[in-house]
This record gives sequence, C-alpha cells and structure tokens, in this order.
Amino acid sequence: MPRTLSASVFAQFAAAGHAPSALAAERPAPPADPHRLRFRTTSEPASPPTVDLAAGTIRRVSLMTANREAAGHGVWIDQQSLTSFQKLLEGRRFKSYVSHGWGDQTLDEPGYWHASVVDGAHLRADFVALDAWRKHSADKFDTLFELAEKLPGEFGVSLSFRMALAWVRADGTEIPTRIRYRDLGGWDYEKFFDPAAPADAVRTDMPSVRAVEVYSADFVDTPAANDGLFRAGPVDVSASGNSPATTMLTTKQIHERFSANPAHVARAIALSVANDKLSLDEIALAIAREDETAERDSLKLSVKKLTEEATTFKGQLDAKDAEIKQLKADLEKSKADFAELKKLGTGHVPTGEHGAEGGSTDPVAALRAELAAVTGTDEASAKKRGDINAKLRALKNKKK
Repeated sequence: MPRTLSASVFAQFAAAGHAPSALAAERPAPPADPHRLRFRTTSEPASPPTVDLAAGTIRRVSLMTANREAAGHGVWIDQQSLTSFQKLLEGRRFKSYVSHGWGDQTLDEPGYWHASVVDGAHLRADFVALDAWRKHSADKFDTLFELAEKLPGEFGVSLSFRMALAWVRADGTEIPTRIRYRDLGGWDYEKFFDPAAPADAVRTDMPSVRAVEVYSADFVDTPAANDGLFRAGPVDVSASGNSPATTMLTTKQIHERFSANPAHVARAIALSVANDKLSLDEIALAIAREDETAERDSLKLSVKKLTEEATTFKGQLDAKDAEIKQLKADLEKSKADFAELKKLGTGHVPTGEHGAEGGSTDPVAALRAELAAVTGTDEASAKKRGDINAKLRALKNKKK
C-alpha cells in the first residue's frame, strides 16, 4: 500500500498555483502504449549522500536500481538497463519536477539533475535547485531539503521515460519484444509479450528495459522499487525468479489519451485506480463498452415504455370495439323487430295524432309509427324500442 505523509510536501508543491504540465518542446508527448512508463526507484549510495542547503544541492540520489522488477510495471531492470540510461544521460542536464503532472509544466521545475553515473547496481545523479525556485518558493525549497535530511525514507525519485523491451538470452544476445493484450471475450483480457520469451531467456516472465528517451526525474512520495531517497530496499538478484507482470498508468498519460473528451478523464482515472493492470487501450475499450451498455439500457427502457403504452392503447381500442359491436347488435335487433312489426301491421302508418286522415288510428299502426320515430342508438332509445316491441307482441298475442 502506498505511504501518505501527514502533511505531504508534494501536495503543497503541486498547489503552488500552476497545474502540472508537460514540456511542449523538450519533453514530447509520450505515445499511448505500455512502453511509455514512469516508475520510482531509490537506492543506497556507496558513500554517504550530501544534502547541502546552502548550495541548494542533493548529491548521489538514486534514480534506478538494477536486478529488480519495476514494481507495478511488469518489466525487469538489469545492469544493461542502467547502461542504456547512462548513455542517454551522460554529460546532460535534465529536468526535475515535483510529482508527475500533465500538460505543459514549463516554469514549474524546482531544479535539474546532472552528473549521472552508474554506481554498481545503481544509477545516480545530483539534484541542483534553481535559484529562482529557491527565491520565489522558499518554503517549498526549505521543506524539500529538510525532508531530504530528516526523512529521506519517506519519498524518492521517479523517472519519466520512453522504453523498449528485450528478452535477454543466456549467451547475452537480445530479442526485442512488445507488450500486447489478447481479447478473451466480454471484459476479459490477457497480457502477453510479442514475441514470447525464448526457452533460453535469462528471465521468462518479464523482459528487460532499454531506455529510448528520458524526459525527467521527479520527486514523489512513494518510491516503487526502494525504500526512500537514498536507502535501498531488498533487491532480488535471482536470475530465474518469475513474478506476475502488471502495468501502472500515470495521470498524465490518462489526460493525454482522453483529453478530447473531458468527461472520460475522471472515468479513466477511476478505472485505472480500480485495476492498475489496465492499459490505456483497455480503459478506452471499457469506457466505450460502458457507454454502449448505458445506451442499450436506455433503449431497452424506451422500448419497454413504448410497449406499455401500446398495450394500454390496444386495451382502449378493444373496449371501443366491444362497444361498437354491441351497438351494431342492438341496431340489427331493432331492424329485425321493425321488419316483423311491418308484417303484422293491418293499417297504414299514421302521419299525425289521429292518422293521415285525422280519424282513429289502428293501435298496431300507431306503435309501428312510434317505433319508426325512435332512431337513436343510445341506451334510452334501445329501451324505448324494447318497450314498444313488447306492446306490439302483446297486441299480436291478443289477436290470436
């Protein structure tokens, strides 16, 4: 588990007023692949380190230690790794930052490194604080140097660099390789190296690091490979020990990959924190699948709602159909009754209160006339027709 300082000086440094940023020209944007790494190492110097507050220097700081895994990255640091870094750094001054950042970090440098040297199993360099940083950030300058003197085991240095990988064979020859991921279906992936380790590789679980470009060496509060700024932790010097390979992304890498969609940045960071073995491509795919799942769920809800509305509307239509069917049945019954009454009638259908000629009206004819006058299709009309029909049947039975 990472250690957290009670009053982390690095949090104070990062709050100096400028968001961390990357160097636009001297520090090119890293590629979005697992071969652009940052990992943290410190080591125990062969001679006592020097923390000189007056001179603003910290000498013999460990940048990398050989014969160990770069914890959290699943790659191996061997002696040739140190040599490859030294070839890039020899005679060069390179920048330092307080914590890894993203974006343009120009003018955020507390100082620089120089005098790099391979010291046995360690790559070391001297830190020199900038006069301007010392003048305008005196509190941070004093804190950094006091920490280096009193609590060197509570923080260390993290290299930011681009690398190549190689399998080292027993005869010393090397076979270049790359980290890749195999889709196992669903959310499952398998990390592998392409090509895989040859049978005669010194290590078969992880390839060795070869430096391609060094961007900076930054102060961080949790070194990954050792315990502190100067003091080394246990070093695995076995040539055949294997351990699980993992990767760990930086916030800068995540911001650079997902800057086109700020809403994805926080989600990507959360995914990386939840599973530090995920690569940028895996995180991007996970976000895409989350979005696809959310869209699919939204469509399912929409379809469900439309289905429920359609069911309700169909029920209403069925009720109306039943009502219309009943009205049609009533109408057909009324027509039948009327036809029957026409057959039974013996007089003409009157047109007035006492018939067309004003004389007495035949009861059957009168009822028929009354029935003919009922044209409505509502319940009251149907009842009235029923009553008239009942009277007509009564008259019919009486004649018999």
